[in-house]
Amino acid sequence: MGYQIVTSTPTSKPLPLTGTLNTRDLGGYLAADGKITQTHRCLRSDGLSKITAEDKQYLLAYGVRCVIDLRSSLECEMNPTVLEQEPTIAYTHFPLLDQVNLLISGAAIPESLDALYIGILSQNQDQLKGILEQIAVHDGETVLFNCSAGKDRTGLIAMLLLGVAGVSKRDIVADYALSQGYLADFFTEQKAQMQAFGFDIPESFFSSAPENMENTLNWLDDTYGGIRPYVASLGLPDESIVKLERKLLEEVNE
Repeated sequence: MGYQIVTSTPTSKPLPLTGTLNTRDLGGYLAADGKITQTHRCLRSDGLSKITAEDKQYLLAYGVRCVIDLRSSLECEMNPTVLEQEPTIAYTHFPLLDQVNLLISGAAIPESLDALYIGILSQNQDQLKGILEQIAVHDGETVLFNCSAGKDRTGLIAMLLLGVAGVSKRDIVADYALSQGYLADFFTEQKAQMQAFGFDIPESFFSSAPENMENTLNWLDDTYGGIRPYVASLGLPDESIVKLERKLLEEVNE
């Protein structure tokens, strides 16, 4: 199922689904030792509450056998994932910090998205370890991980996976920034919802500007020495890291 396209230019386009805007494969990136990240291994996505029966069948045929939901319990209750009850899908829930739930809890909203991302990386390390371990366990299957927009919490998991695979910072940033063009309709809807709730969220939060990820990567470099040392600091077993590398990079002869 994997493919070999030697490129350092993002090839990540949304899958042809009706009910999502930002479901993308992490395959096609130039990685460590001249290898290429393989398709049908990891999908990043926005929310799955609106997928159609045809979308569901497409994802199953694509190979999805594990869904990792990064949303809060409140988000899951308000917009349940269609695939949660699918018997062939292993559904797991790892809630991560996000700006909406910070507002609901009465906490101060971070001044920037990169501050939000650094907060997640600093304060949600047990969850991040569990997420990466879950992806490693499903090494022979397609894993889909998602939040509501598929750019912030999902973007951080994509960043960690691509970093483990040895993808360049440039391409990690570019993969993150692609969400901006795919989520225009979602941003309009989300802003209206936040205004209806009386929340005032900075305009920059309705974006995936490259500097958000660039600043986050710089913080990881300065604090941990990069993505791989950060992942190791989570306490992820060496065996799990090897499984992640193999899952993302090795070709499968079929």
